[in-house]
Amino acid sequence: MQSNKIVIAFMTKAKFLINNTKSKIGNEYKGVSIAYKYLEPGSSNLNKTATDVDVLLLDPNISSEAFQSIPNNVKWVQFTWAGIDSLTKQFKADQLKAFKPKFSVTRFGKGFNKGMAEYIVAEVIAMERNFKLAYEKQAQHEWITYSENSLHNYRTFPSLTVGVLGAGSIGMDVASHLKAMGAKVVALKRTIPEEGHSFPVDKFYSGDQLDEFLSSCDYFCNVLPHTPDTVDLLSGDRLKACSKRQAGFINIGRGSVVDEASLVHALTSGWLRGAVLDVFNEEPLRKDSPLWDISNCTITPHMSGSCYDESSGNVFVDNLIRFMDDQPLLYQFDWERMY
Repeated sequence: MQSNKIVIAFMTKAKFLINNTKSKIGNEYKGVSIAYKYLEPGSSNLNKTATDVDVLLLDPNISSEAFQSIPNNVKWVQFTWAGIDSLTKQFKADQLKAFKPKFSVTRFGKGFNKGMAEYIVAEVIAMERNFKLAYEKQAQHEWITYSENSLHNYRTFPSLTVGVLGAGSIGMDVASHLKAMGAKVVALKRTIPEEGHSFPVDKFYSGDQLDEFLSSCDYFCNVLPHTPDTVDLLSGDRLKACSKRQAGFINIGRGSVVDEASLVHALTSGWLRGAVLDVFNEEPLRKDSPLWDISNCTITPHMSGSCYDESSGNVFVDNLIRFMDDQPLLYQFDWERMY
């Protein structure tokens, strides 16, 4: 770095990330003095409070007005979530196309990958073994005896084909965990890799093979980001392709991939054996949503990857070291592709 001092500002509720950064980086790095300051989450006048800031660690639920008020002295904004569509959806299409920040913007990269992958594995097991029924029967003090369709009759991973919608960093970590459990893994990818690839995937499908992909799965998960290309990808009658094997659906990507009415129809029509939903078009999920009351639908409050442990905390630390060493930053947000 050319400067002998940098100022890092924290505008986040993630205290672990703040403490981890300060303990790992300290107050000096290779002769560069490091100062820290705190900005209240929700602050809107960053053009006044961040005039001395070089690096900003930021929650992406910031308003678009506050984001656009970030002054030009800020060189890099690191968001604390894997996706930043809670910010970008506030912009109109023409505004977003015209907006070109002068600072670098990075996502939280691989910080949540392991937690999200473990969530997928856990929910496949829970759905396949019908743990939901077991909990209900426990509440009723009822012992379930063996029958062909009871809790005692289930498949293990080597008998399952599990699909991954989205073959990026998160998707491939999910695939790796599923392969480790013995599942056959298929994935949807815009461009199919050449033979001999190193991805933990048994078969890739291209974007125009979505129906074929869905019909091949016993379970499938969505890890796609929110982009114009992914909105309503599974809406309408698209999920009817799942009825061949009555697949289970797990969504940890973005709720915009399927509208609520289409999902309700797929569940109540028997196209899906069930759904586990961690993300929604509107969050929190409204209290009168029919999804709450569908017996084969499990709802969690956008927590599949929200594990702040040392490995996730180091995403910012590692990028901060790259920044101070004048190396390219990892997980840079692409304003053209919107992820």
